[in-house]
Amino acid sequence: MQKYIKCRYLGIVLVVLATLFFTTMDSIAKHLVQTYSVVNITCIRYVIQVGLIVLIFGPRHGTDILITKKTGPQVIRGLLVVAISLSFFTSLKYLPIAEATAITFLSPVLTVVLALVLLKEKITGRLFVAVLLGIVGVTAIIKPGIEVVSWAITLPILTAILYSLYEVLTKKLSDTESAYSSLFYSTVVGAVVSGLILPFTWQQPSIEQFFFLSLLSMVGLLAHYSLILALQFTTVSSIQPYHFLSLLWACLSGYWIFDEALDGLSILGMLIIALSGFLALEVGTCSDDKK
Repeated sequence: MQKYIKCRYLGIVLVVLATLFFTTMDSIAKHLVQTYSVVNITCIRYVIQVGLIVLIFGPRHGTDILITKKTGPQVIRGLLVVAISLSFFTSLKYLPIAEATAITFLSPVLTVVLALVLLKEKITGRLFVAVLLGIVGVTAIIKPGIEVVSWAITLPILTAILYSLYEVLTKKLSDTESAYSSLFYSTVVGAVVSGLILPFTWQQPSIEQFFFLSLLSMVGLLAHYSLILALQFTTVSSIQPYHFLSLLWACLSGYWIFDEALDGLSILGMLIIALSGFLALEVGTCSDDKK
């Protein structure tokens, strides 16, 4: 029982950290996309991340980071990550960060459904209510009917669909693949794709842009590694309510960094999202909870 509790809370801590890292990465990307190509941001990110993975994990794990039993699915994960980055970073050029993030929260609902169908995970009533509360909170922040660039809305919607597939596939692979191998292969696929694209889109970044590109790469690496580790300790469905915390971070980032004002309804939505996270606190499970 004690091991179950430790696994459950470790998974929760890791996914909360992942949401914070992802929002930090998105905030840096929103700053960069105003003056630099989205394609180049995405491509340079993966090239830098390959170097970081070799430097960080290479000395300790050596060639173990190359070991995988699921090459095909790992390649698909890598392609999904590239597509997620391109679609969401582009949306940040046209939408406020809080609004773009809010629209992506179709993802927890899709992920819970996919986890039920594909992973055969048990979805408790409490978890289902927590997800629904999160959606109510998101709706309060989106405020349906608000004027937005209509075509740009499709980008975070696409991001939500792709991210749900990515998360379920990551959980599926966690039974046989190490966290650092999964991180390595998704990054290498991104770097290979980038190597094919960059010669046609290259723009020389300024010193400031290169600093932010490097920072984005490091924070993105931490985000994905935290999520991969979280999914080794808990089920994919049980962490979905905690993803709504990303919206809270995005609202704060938009307010403090980009002068995107928060109104009373947005604050109410953030409080509802926080409630959904607390409600889900007791439903997390350890990957070996049968013990």
